[in-house]
Amino acid sequence: MVKYKRLFLERSPRFPHPLYGEGFKKISINNLSFSLGKKQIFSETNVAIHKNDLCLIVGKNGIGKSTFLKIINKQLNGYSGEIIIDGRNINEYSVRELASKLAYLPQKLVFDTPYTVLELLEMSAYSNQAESKKIVTESISIFQIEYLQKKFITQLSGGELQRVLLASTYVVGGELMLLDEPFSFLDPGQRKKVFEKILELHEQKKRTFVMVVNSVEEMLMFEDVAGLSVYVISDGKFKHFDSFDKKFEKLFGDVFETGLKTK
Repeated sequence: MVKYKRLFLERSPRFPHPLYGEGFKKISINNLSFSLGKKQIFSETNVAIHKNDLCLIVGKNGIGKSTFLKIINKQLNGYSGEIIIDGRNINEYSVRELASKLAYLPQKLVFDTPYTVLELLEMSAYSNQAESKKIVTESISIFQIEYLQKKFITQLSGGELQRVLLASTYVVGGELMLLDEPFSFLDPGQRKKVFEKILELHEQKKRTFVMVVNSVEEMLMFEDVAGLSVYVISDGKFKHFDSFDKKFEKLFGDVFETGLKTK
């Protein structure tokens, strides 16, 4: 679990909203190795993600999907290798600078105070300038949460909270959005709406997505998406596919010990 304040509350009223900066262009993960205790999670892994990509991260439970996002977001140290964002090592970025490049939604957030939805979104923005007010209003419209603005976070259902957190992540401003199981707690109707919004932002080239998905149904929603990249974590390595082709289906069957029915 990650505390909300740790992610979003290091703000300055004079710091411009990151979306009005130079944005995100590329992240390169080079020779990444990482262990938890005696268990090796990654071994000399290489991944490259470019502006406007839409990437899915899949693999068995406990294989390192969430760990990968935490490393990119500087939530975990102790790895070897390097992570380069737009030509700079990630360790050279301050918290504020990193937020100008990426926004991160973990699986679980713990709220220290029962904020209203609107308060949450306003705190997720970097300033009280017109740009921040504009992005808050835009996020409310995109994720269709107008009716939730005055509600306290603690009053929301699981599906409502997930949509609000996605809106909050959007407001943070980094063009690279790291989403850890964004469809959790969503019923089929809500899941479809969130999928459509993610697809819309991708197609309009407003955001680059790296998403952990944890079910076949979630993964197959993206089957016909142009520019899709799929990374399967297996044996500490990332195996890359541009589509759900026969090679992917075979690896998927080997890893998960089940068949995969694509179109």
